[in-house]
Amino acid sequence: METAIADMGRSDILKEISAGQPLQRGVDGQSLSQHLWNSICLLDESSIAKSLRNQNRPVCSGKIGEESGLVPGAEAVGHVDAVGVILADPKLDGTIDVVIRKRILDGIGCSGMFDRQDRISAAFPDTFSWLFAEDPSNSPMGFKGWLSSPVDNAPFWITGKPASGKRTFMKFIVTHQNLQAMLERWSGRRKVLSAKVSFWGPGSPLQKSQGGLLRSLLFQLLRQRPDPCSTIVPRRYLFYMMTNYSHNLDLDIEWEVPELRAALERFTAQVDGADCSALFIDGLEEYGGNQTELVTFLVELQKTHHLKLCISSRPWNVFADAFRANPSLRMEDLTKNDIHRSVNAHLQESAGFEELRRLYPVQINKLIHDIETKAQGVFFCVVLVVQELLIEVQDNPRLEAVRKTFNSLPQDLESLYNAIQKGLSNSQRENASKLYQLTYEWKRLCGPTVDPTTLWVAFEFDDVTDFDCPLETKRSDDIPPILSRLLVGSTRGLLQIYRHLSYYQYEVDYLHRTAFDWLRL
Repeated sequence: METAIADMGRSDILKEISAGQPLQRGVDGQSLSQHLWNSICLLDESSIAKSLRNQNRPVCSGKIGEESGLVPGAEAVGHVDAVGVILADPKLDGTIDVVIRKRILDGIGCSGMFDRQDRISAAFPDTFSWLFAEDPSNSPMGFKGWLSSPVDNAPFWITGKPASGKRTFMKFIVTHQNLQAMLERWSGRRKVLSAKVSFWGPGSPLQKSQGGLLRSLLFQLLRQRPDPCSTIVPRRYLFYMMTNYSHNLDLDIEWEVPELRAALERFTAQVDGADCSALFIDGLEEYGGNQTELVTFLVELQKTHHLKLCISSRPWNVFADAFRANPSLRMEDLTKNDIHRSVNAHLQESAGFEELRRLYPVQINKLIHDIETKAQGVFFCVVLVVQELLIEVQDNPRLEAVRKTFNSLPQDLESLYNAIQKGLSNSQRENASKLYQLTYEWKRLCGPTVDPTTLWVAFEFDDVTDFDCPLETKRSDDIPPILSRLLVGSTRGLLQIYRHLSYYQYEVDYLHRTAFDWLRL
């Protein structure tokens, strides 16, 4: 530890601060914060955490000159404990701790963290109701029992074919009104801390990486239980105190995976016994790193700290090998009634189909049965097939034409996408091709967020320098509706416009992961 303290003193910038001297001109916040962070990283985390627990108020002693533009005139008098951590006057009140907790949460959280979860469609009314059914015989695989059981803590695995409704099902679970009550039966008098994450392969690095997973989990857990911040991330806590917890400092210190991983393990260890943690992680197959390592980490975290862990994935070997002996359910085995309900409800919304049903009730009921059979438990297939039939019946309300359209549609998703594309007119196919290429290349070269206005301008004008049109058509608020109409007509909704719930901006993205995979073939 003495060596670490000595190394801290070798930084010229930190020597100036410790001597109470103003910083020289040209020393910016980023340089100062990086020097300080590098020095703090030399300190032993357990020693920092112990000092923070004992004293509860770390600050930096000295001044940062007004000429530097960093925390003008800031000064705090403290003392140094046995391990060299600078600690504040105990007279300081608890508001400092509240401010630092907020700084830590602001640092872990970031824009777009929950975008994928917000975009997942809610379950169709009355579907999946069997999961929380009062009658235990109607709740297959004992999911309710697993939620509330104090002893059955093995991870619960939700699996199924691509597009079988796993994401919608997970959203149904985490937003269900009875979830908290079920978890409280497990926790007893302990508080339930829950967090949910949804991986998204075509999205940003944050949406498909271990760093994104850990940041999202920590952000949600610490927001519910912020008090242990000083011992969960002691170096960060000390760092913010030594910079006088000011927002004037340009703190661009990345959160690295080892730090995040250690923080999550500390959090779960510290709350274990006093509180209970329940984690819901969706789409493991879309994780962009080593999936075996991810599974090992999650399983060990669950075993060590007695979490409730519910995960979903496709039935790939890496997940089947890890979870096949666990409590689980397979979507396509359980959603027959849900698919029947969904097909009927969507067809009833079509005046043309209802007219045909009155004229040919037996034949239409047979068609509905065939739709359900062709879907083979894949919800998204139902959506696409019904969509094509509704388009046909709108202008050609003949039973023979509808049946012909249905018979022409294949069962597997890849062939179904191809058939839908083939059914477009030449101009629609040209539009679709251009829209797919623009979206795909934008995501590949520029990042995951595709702005509707940018896509519209790129689509409408081959040379953006020729973008000379009336002012009112350039208004960004007017573009999403007309672009949405174009996407529906040319891509049959495989590209869609989403609106961020948090900051009310629009974005273009794929309807489903299988659509993204199909476009890459």
